[in-house]
Amino acid sequence: MKILFSDLDGTLVQNGKLKHKKDIEAIQRFRKDGNLFVICTGRCIQEIQRDYHLYNIPFDYMILNNGAHFIDQAFSTIDQKTISPIIGKAILDQLMQYKNIWIYYSDPHKSYGYFNHQVYNQSDGQIIKDVDFKQSYQTSPSFQILCFVQDNHQTDEALPLITFLKEKYNSEVEIYLNTCFVDVVPKGCSKGNGVKKLQKLLNVDATTYAIGDSYNDLPMLHSANEGFTFDNVDISDEVSQHVTSIEQLINQIMEDKEL
Repeated sequence: MKILFSDLDGTLVQNGKLKHKKDIEAIQRFRKDGNLFVICTGRCIQEIQRDYHLYNIPFDYMILNNGAHFIDQAFSTIDQKTISPIIGKAILDQLMQYKNIWIYYSDPHKSYGYFNHQVYNQSDGQIIKDVDFKQSYQTSPSFQILCFVQDNHQTDEALPLITFLKEKYNSEVEIYLNTCFVDVVPKGCSKGNGVKKLQKLLNVDATTYAIGDSYNDLPMLHSANEGFTFDNVDISDEVSQHVTSIEQLINQIMEDKEL
């Protein structure tokens, strides 16, 4: 058996659409041949459930929240790790001090975004007028993922904030910069550890392949037997094996070409 772990945004989809329609046919062939296709993303389950109908990508499992949440084809949880309410609330309190930063959080019941005194429901993207953002997260029993990004999609304010959060909460969380978005997830979680944990959960011995396009994908690419990226992406110099699409990679895997 072979398992292919694939990033979602920037790898399979771009700007809300599939990057290459032929990728779907290739994934179907790969799975029909008895292999597993796993989507590995920083997105939370509420966002996946909101947008998945736009892509309809066949999959066997998904690893969400950068390795913290594992779901099956029915979107049922098979394993999950969360951030404690005390730590999550403290980090969100810190983020609320910045005026030019969008803030997001997902807990077991809701996923909200906040910017400029407005609250957004991540399940449908709509503004919620009757919700106080700070009060909403104060009632959260735990947090699946926290995320923030500068409104101008730069990192001059985000990078010092990352350094501060890492120094203060290093024993509690992992922090990943994905181009301009910053993800905060439970300690020990990464896409790389997600690769290893899913194999343990499934109790399978398989050759693993992984593909992604950004920094939070590097642990996954290094944990798989073979890791791949694309030309002209941020991590192209850090990953030696390049392809043009998921379809090309699957063709190489299934034809046993030298990778």
